[in-house]
Amino acid sequence: MKDNIEDMVKETIEEKPLGGKSLSSILKKNTLDKTSTGLTSLLSNNLGSPISETKTQIQQITTEFYPTDMMINNEFLRIEREKNEQLTKSLDKLSVLPEQLDIIQKKLDELTQFEEMNKLDQDINNEISKNLFDSLKEKRNYLYVVMGVCIVFGLTLGIISSSPKEVVQVAQAPIIKKELKKINKLNQFVTLKFVNLREENSPKSKVVKTLSPNQVLTQLDKKGGWIQVEYKDLVNNKVTKGWGWYENLKALN
Repeated sequence: MKDNIEDMVKETIEEKPLGGKSLSSILKKNTLDKTSTGLTSLLSNNLGSPISETKTQIQQITTEFYPTDMMINNEFLRIEREKNEQLTKSLDKLSVLPEQLDIIQKKLDELTQFEEMNKLDQDINNEISKNLFDSLKEKRNYLYVVMGVCIVFGLTLGIISSSPKEVVQVAQAPIIKKELKKINKLNQFVTLKFVNLREENSPKSKVVKTLSPNQVLTQLDKKGGWIQVEYKDLVNNKVTKGWGWYENLKALN
């Protein structure tokens, strides 16, 4: 029975290898005039529709998640920048570390020297303490002499300071009295126009010098309407004396 079933299946597969359908039936249904439904569906315009929809969805997802992606990217950049800054600071501190180590080493050397000096000082103090009594014995006589000199000097100084002092009276220097002479105030004048200075208080006397207006003169004497004045020529460093009529002069003070 089993052999019969296997033989039947084998015969069926050999006769109808295409899923239980014979090749002749498939060729009859799918002629060149009428293609198969499956092939028509594949060749239709709806073939690219799922791809376009998928592309649109991908673009929507990309647009939706673009800000989040940028934010994450910026956050990564910020973290990386902070890491770089921290690394730079750490490297700077490490670069200064050798100098600080040198300074610390110098301080340690100084402390070591100080400890050695302190130990040496303690040894010296101990040695001095041991030999102090013997040294004082040897210098006792010298100390007695110094103390005696100090006592004598103090007594002498006390006697000198307690003795009465002589008061020497110094004669007062004579006061020289001088007679005070009255100083006459000198009046000054200025020329109002061209003025002739004459040798005497007369219009007929000889003209000594003719002065231009606005020249400053110093009064020496006065007789009647005539005033004897002195004129100083600062350019030539020369002094001229003469008489001028009062109407041509104006007092300044």
